[in-house]
Amino acid sequence: MTNRPPRYLIVLLGSIGDVVRAIPLATRIKKHVPGVQLSWAIEPKSRGILDGHDAIDELIVFERSKGLPEFVRFLHTLRSKQFDVVLDLQRHFKSGITSLSTRAPRRIGFHRRNAKEFNWLFNSERIASFSDSLPKIAHYQKFGDLLGLPAASLLDFGSMYSPGDLDRARALIADRFASTGRPKAGIIVGSSWPSKDWPEERIVELAQRLSPTHDSVLIGGPAERERAEAIAAREPKTTVSLAGETSLRELAALLSLCHVVVGCDSGPMHIAAAVGTPVISLWGPTSPIRSGPYKNESLVLQSSIGCAPCNRRTCPGLEKLCMFDIPVDAVLAQLSVITHSRESRP
Repeated sequence: MTNRPPRYLIVLLGSIGDVVRAIPLATRIKKHVPGVQLSWAIEPKSRGILDGHDAIDELIVFERSKGLPEFVRFLHTLRSKQFDVVLDLQRHFKSGITSLSTRAPRRIGFHRRNAKEFNWLFNSERIASFSDSLPKIAHYQKFGDLLGLPAASLLDFGSMYSPGDLDRARALIADRFASTGRPKAGIIVGSSWPSKDWPEERIVELAQRLSPTHDSVLIGGPAERERAEAIAAREPKTTVSLAGETSLRELAALLSLCHVVVGCDSGPMHIAAAVGTPVISLWGPTSPIRSGPYKNESLVLQSSIGCAPCNRRTCPGLEKLCMFDIPVDAVLAQLSVITHSRESRP
């Protein structure tokens, strides 16, 4: 048998937030498995956060929009790689088929209790079951535990951006703001679920009340560009929109330059936490118990409305009362906690 480096594959095709929270598993594998060649199966919407990451040797992209022929091609590509270990982090039927198609001798997935759509049938090993209260970032670390990899008290997200990405982010700030010296507050204006978005009136009020001390940078993807520009126009002296103007890794660099990030349950929220920026997160239809930003649990603001969390993509006729329930005063109170914490450091 040919002596070659071990070949591992992570299967996580999905959302940006999930991919970000799985990165510490990749860095853990890269650090503790000698010579490992680590690949990641992913879809285009999330690949940008992994492009150039130092823990990932190869991205294998599934172009979902091209339909069944593309899925067949994708599976053939995976089988040709002859992986030794596959980590199925998606827990759905499609990821189970993806894992099985590799024919890897070790295919590790979720316990039956925590998997969906018969996913557990496609993998040869399973992590231990866990309660619904365990954060998703800890779900992924259980795969490293099963592999016997040393654990660390602080998770390592690795190279979330390059020096070039940081230069680009600094250039954007210098181009858009009269002064680069004032602290920047990143405000996330949207998410993949309309029900999770903080109302425009709240964002405008926050930017206005921050204006004596902070410049506000409105964050989002191309889909949020129009909304972000409309918000920025209502407080033009200290607020700019950079929605849709960066790659995901440039966004990571931009968020690293912010004094604080405020926003709803979204991919940028998790990116901000990964680069170490304090995140004041706003929760209505979803729960921070499983999905809160890493190391920012104390800054969570959760609606007290009785129907929350409902886990619905669109609000069922209540005009997003849960997100209206989170006032700007509560955000500013959390910001004062961040500022006091920084000032009290030795």
